[in-house]
Amino acid sequence: MRMRKERQRGEVPLDSLVDNPAVGTAATIDDAFLVERAISALPEGQRTVFVLRQLEGYSYDEIAHFLEITPGTARVRYLRALRRVRQQFKGA
Repeated sequence: MRMRKERQRGEVPLDSLVDNPAVGTAATIDDAFLVERAISALPEGQRTVFVLRQLEGYSYDEIAHFLEITPGTARVRYLRALRRVRQQFKGA
C-alpha cells in the first residue's frame, strides 16, 4: 500500500540519488552532498519529521507519537520541510 501511495504521489526515494548506476560517481557525490546540505539547512523540528518520514518511512501517526505532537502538526512540518528542500534544489 505504501509503494502504491508513493507511486501515486510521484515520490522518489532519496536513496535513488545515491544508488543510481546511470549517474557517474562525481555526480552521485555531488547529489549526495546537495541532499545532505538541504536537509541540514532545515529547522530542527522540520528536519526531524522529514528524516523520519522520507528516509525512515514512518507514518504521520507514528511520527506524532514519537515527537508527542499531533499528526496534523507532523504533516505540516513535513510539507514545509519538503518545500524548503525543493527550493534548495531549484537554487542549486
